[in-house]
Amino acid sequence: MSKRNILNIIIILLFCHDLSAQVEKDTQSLIDIIHQLEQQFHCSFSYADENLENIFIAVPPDLKSLKEISKYLEENTILKFTFLENNRIVISPKNDRRSICGYFIDNESDEAIPGVTIQADSKATVSNEQGYFELKNISVHDKIFVKHIKYKSIQYNVNDFIESKCNNHFLVSNIEEIQEIIISNYLTKGIQKPQMVAIILIMIILVYFPGSLNPMFCKLF
Repeated sequence: MSKRNILNIIIILLFCHDLSAQVEKDTQSLIDIIHQLEQQFHCSFSYADENLENIFIAVPPDLKSLKEISKYLEENTILKFTFLENNRIVISPKNDRRSICGYFIDNESDEAIPGVTIQADSKATVSNEQGYFELKNISVHDKIFVKHIKYKSIQYNVNDFIESKCNNHFLVSNIEEIQEIIISNYLTKGIQKPQMVAIILIMIILVYFPGSLNPMFCKLF
């Protein structure tokens, strides 16, 4: 791989790190937000911990009142906020069953990824040519496992998907893992002529057709 390609990979990794740090900085767990609201507005929220776990969200700073913030949280989560007397608010799931949808996109090329397997606890589906998928009538407590032979696997919670919003979800190529396998074998086994030819071919494919090799194939060398 050329020095230019290596430099591009380093730049992409640095950019992704900065972006991830920014996302973590801007979002908070919903439980922490609820605690802050209780102190700020002298109110009381009633909820089950499992309904709020693994929900992270950023509240826009221009929302000032308790009702404005609660409405925003309700619109952007799977939860319902019901106001009672004496400044009490009950948080409950809108529905224990729901549908999710979205598009899987290559994080480098921005191209749609067909053939992605999306597995919930009770059912599964595969993304189409446009990278689109949907799973209907699944439990809000399901774990969603996303797999593709050319991309790194990801696990989601149903809470990560906003109902009726089919957002883009970006997958990262597993090319780095393939390169590690090649380098590891190069250092530990030594190179014979047939192996050298095979490794050169693999490196050419990696440079010109990234993500097109099955990692298991590389273990043969």
